[in-house]
Amino acid sequence: MQIVLETAANATREAAEALARNLRAMPSERQVWRALDTGRSALEQVAECAVINLWMADVLQARAVPPMDADRYARLKAEYDTVEKALLGLEASAAAVAASIEVFPEEHLRDTVEMPYRPGVQQSFASLLFAAEWNMVYHYGQVAFIQTLYGDQEMH
Repeated sequence: MQIVLETAANATREAAEALARNLRAMPSERQVWRALDTGRSALEQVAECAVINLWMADVLQARAVPPMDADRYARLKAEYDTVEKALLGLEASAAAVAASIEVFPEEHLRDTVEMPYRPGVQQSFASLLFAAEWNMVYHYGQVAFIQTLYGDQEMH
């Protein structure tokens, strides 16, 4: 099972690198641009990933779900109010969750927990090893879509 832990940790790092690369490729005015003034900006996407990564690191370390209410989430996300802070937060949080994955006890991979975003559904820790990576890949797609809206068709 060590290969699964290594794969999940590496995928997490790679997802963070791809997301950061796309944000860096954007002109500064587009990093904070909101499509139709209602969507979330690329900066907001990255800030969310930084917060969720740290929370997922806590989930894996505690093998339990720590609280994350909307107010706490908003306060934590507000700490990443510049591109520089968000990129540093993304890098540090991806490293934290990857480190939590690498040392996750293999005997607990089949243990389950209910996640707040899937009420009533038990998820194994084996599947949660990839949760931060999945979230970052989703937001990478959101940032790539924002790029296409202002005419950037390049793969970054």
